[in-house]
Amino acid sequence: MNSPLSLIGALAAAAVVTVGCGFEHSRSVLGPSSTDGAASGNTNTPTGPSLVGAWTSNTLATLASPGSCGNFQYQIMSQTTTVIAGTFSGVCGGGITISGTVTGVLSGTSVALTVTGTASIAGVQSCAVSLSGTGTIQDNGYTLVAPFTGTTCLGPVSGTEVLRRPQPAVQVTFDSPTPVSPAPNAFISSLRPTFTVANPPRSGPVGSVSYRIEVASDEAFSSIFETWTVAEQPNQTSFDTPKDLANSKVYYWHVRASDPTTTGPWSRTLALQVQDAPAPSNSGQDAIDLHQATVSGGSPGDVANWPVTARLSVLDFQSSGVAVQFTKKDGPGRWPDVVPPGWDGALQYTLWMVVNVDGHWYTAGGVEYWYGLGRSGGQPSRFTSNWYYSAEVWGPLARHQPSPGEQVGFFVTAGDARAKDVRAVTERSNVVMVPFPSDGGAYYPF
Repeated sequence: MNSPLSLIGALAAAAVVTVGCGFEHSRSVLGPSSTDGAASGNTNTPTGPSLVGAWTSNTLATLASPGSCGNFQYQIMSQTTTVIAGTFSGVCGGGITISGTVTGVLSGTSVALTVTGTASIAGVQSCAVSLSGTGTIQDNGYTLVAPFTGTTCLGPVSGTEVLRRPQPAVQVTFDSPTPVSPAPNAFISSLRPTFTVANPPRSGPVGSVSYRIEVASDEAFSSIFETWTVAEQPNQTSFDTPKDLANSKVYYWHVRASDPTTTGPWSRTLALQVQDAPAPSNSGQDAIDLHQATVSGGSPGDVANWPVTARLSVLDFQSSGVAVQFTKKDGPGRWPDVVPPGWDGALQYTLWMVVNVDGHWYTAGGVEYWYGLGRSGGQPSRFTSNWYYSAEVWGPLARHQPSPGEQVGFFVTAGDARAKDVRAVTERSNVVMVPFPSDGGAYYPF
């Protein structure tokens, strides 16, 4: 600027700048005016963003001459739909201070400003200031380019002042994570389940993200079982529980995301229940007491009481089926063949599966083997659809396909026990419990 008048012109422009939320150095930003007044017919209520607040121009490090000015503060005190009003102040070189009032007429992104006030030089000289000009609001209301002209005791002045206000800091926000597993109301076999969530959308300058997982024994989370924090992983975040849950107990869990500055909302709450503990063996040989299991599908219902005359030695799972080795499969005393009604050939034994469904054990004969058949049953991932495909026949076994790693029981019986009971001897093997295999296979020696 070339004169104190130019400084005052800058003040006028600054007053115009207040079309956005204002700030006065440490002063806080003011938000948009409420539209309630407009809804009730109050035409004095601003319909656009509030311009009330404090603005500052660039601070000059050196004010060596009256033509250099800065350190302006502009305060818009009131606003209607068309008019703003407030005060301004500033400092210029040579000890010049400026103060006065500003009014402006709003029209879209334009504002016609009028400034009146006084310029004082160290208490020695003062003069009246009168400036006017039409400014243009830019940068979504954060910049005002304000040309001005006017007169003071030092003569005519003109120029263009660029005024700015600070944009509010971008806030970090998180949506709630989406629980993936365990599924809602899941019955799980593991005492240490893996919790998995889909990473939530977020916005802003997000820092390092972590997830807080809470598990409680009540839905209100007033009785917390445990809380864990885990760092975010790509796309989905999983966490292996390091502490045993209790069998047969219902738990509730939820999760939320956070970074060093912001904590997001909780996910929806899901319930889970750990299945019943395996029943103790009644014979000392079985991994589970078959008296605790419900027999379905027409298989012999008294199988729990059959003499255990054979011992399983190998279960070899592959994608083509399961091969079974047991002590009465070959050699002297092997289980005899039987020919079921309507069959042309003979069968020797049946492989059963013992599965926990909704906290209760169920079992049924599943795969029939003739003597010399090495492998049968198909892919492990299709055991349920291949072995127990009808809910009318096999009940709950038809609706539960064991997951890899789930504890499942297996044993064999003499004769044909799949949906029927055809036997020459009443004998079975011991029951073994193994982690259910994937289609990649598994080999379990005993």
